[in-house]
Amino acid sequence: MWILLVRPTHFWLRLGVCALPLAACSAPANTTPSAAPFPAMTTAAFPLQPPTPLNPSVTPKEDLLAFLLNYSQQIQSLPLPVLGQELQVVLQHFKAEDVPKHRLKLVLLHGFAHANQRNDKLALELLDGALQKTEAIDVNLLAYLRFLQRILLERVETERRNQLLYNACEQRLKQERKERVDLLEQRTRLQQKLEALKNIERSLNDRGKPAALDKP
Repeated sequence: MWILLVRPTHFWLRLGVCALPLAACSAPANTTPSAAPFPAMTTAAFPLQPPTPLNPSVTPKEDLLAFLLNYSQQIQSLPLPVLGQELQVVLQHFKAEDVPKHRLKLVLLHGFAHANQRNDKLALELLDGALQKTEAIDVNLLAYLRFLQRILLERVETERRNQLLYNACEQRLKQERKERVDLLEQRTRLQQKLEALKNIERSLNDRGKPAALDKP
């Protein structure tokens, strides 16, 4: 009787152990789809936009520097008649509104354009006024304006020295011309005196000759 009770128990244990893998294999798979990963964020999908200025009518100082550099290159290729027209237009704008943009355009037109239109002294005066009136100026723009100022100062100083040298040479030429004229006048007076002495000598010689005798 003990053997009969033990054997069925072993049978059911074995059956249960064998049934576990079968149950695991026969269990339905989890068909719930997993969440798809989020796509990567790229700058191409969301391009960055430049910040909008609070006041579009106000040009940033960095833009002013870029404008001046571009404007300086543009006026180099302009013929002289067109350059004169541009100067008149900018001058009218400057008289209507004295702002750094118009003032610095005049600096470039007077100091760094065609040689026939150059006026370094006026360009330097305009530039000094711009440096005095500009507040909180950008470092790069200030360096550019100081560079233009050094060039104009060197030109004005060179022009001043050349003018002094020219004046000295002109004064020397005037003195030499005066001395040459004086020498010519002295020579003329000496020749006149010499001719007068010759005339006196001939007169004395004529008086010393004996009178000719009459023939019989």
